Amino acid sequence: MNQKDFEAFVDRLDDKHDIIGRNRLGNFAVLVALIKLEGDYHFLFQKRAKNIRQGSEISFPGGQFDEGIDKNFKDTAVRETCEELGISSDQIKVIKQIDSFVGHVYIENFLGLIEVDSLDDLNINMDEVAYVFTMPVQYFIDNEPETYGIKVRSYSSEVDEAGNLIEYFPVKELDLPERYHHTWNDSLREVYVYRTKHGTLWGLTAAIVYETIQKYF
Repeated sequence: MNQKDFEAFVDRLDDKHDIIGRNRLGNFAVLVALIKLEGDYHFLFQKRAKNIRQGSEISFPGGQFDEGIDKNFKDTAVRETCEELGISSDQIKVIKQIDSFVGHVYIENFLGLIEVDSLDDLNINMDEVAYVFTMPVQYFIDNEPETYGIKVRSYSSEVDEAGNLIEYFPVKELDLPERYHHTWNDSLREVYVYRTKHGTLWGLTAAIVYETIQKYF
């Protein structure tokens, strides 16, 4: 690259930035859903249908960004909530975009109010949602989650049930240090857990609840 090419390169730069490798991740949006019931604000959760991805787990409404439909992640959060809860976009008031999650997927989170009088006003999509329930925001203000850990390891290869070696990353061929020849990065991830009568609220959903409570309430 000569001086002229370098100056042209600099001229093309702007202030926009993104997450490295984002196009290789699943990109999702979630509505951290609030609903007002009898004068009190609740979080609205859904128990996912049994036969879908992460079936029977508790989550907020949301789903994957669709480039052919959604202009942005806010559109994704609203569209998916409408599809799952059977309401119109006019019944969703997005209050604020809150902190995102970056890990094995990229998730943009939006705090929003479901403007219905009761859960009976919902027409949930049974193909995706088994049922919905609410818990008072105050409950999460008053109660800390239980905290556990999950050990996460990186593998360059493994042996399958038939005894065959499956090599994912040719560390020896690439002459990488010995520490990468087996397992590495034995990191302990913190996991939040809330026990409810509807099941265990844990993982990413519990983390979103906890971080939202700590930062905004």
